Amino acid sequence: MLSGSPRHQPAESGGIYRLKGSDGAIYVEAAHPLADYPLVVDVTISAAAALANWSRQSTSIAIGALCAALGFAALFRALGAQFRELERSRASLELKITELQQTADALRESERRLLRSRSFSQRRSKLPNARTEPNPNFSPICRMRSAPR
Repeated sequence: MLSGSPRHQPAESGGIYRLKGSDGAIYVEAAHPLADYPLVVDVTISAAAALANWSRQSTSIAIGALCAALGFAALFRALGAQFRELERSRASLELKITELQQTADALRESERRLLRSRSFSQRRSKLPNARTEPNPNFSPICRMRSAPR
């Protein structure tokens, strides 16, 4: 190969290059000089043939990524619905807790009133009825008053 030829540069340094063929197709050329021999290995393949497998793989990857994105969207939508339902349940539970606390407070107050009224009734029943029976504690005083002088 002549050192002035345009193909001499790739042959000296090695590398991968794209070039347009005489048939109008694009080709990929890889040139690699051998270290111990005055020889350059040069391989050429059409870009369509080189990228055919890559094209199928990238299409499969794109379809897989789209399915994964749709799957994640569906999962996050379901997760959001569960969180909204959880929030509604929590709010309902808090309302019921408040109602139960109010009911418990009302029951405690009724119980206190009942106990107070029972206690008052019991104390009242222990008090002597002034109209029907005399108080035994006041008997000596009553006798002293009614005694002749």
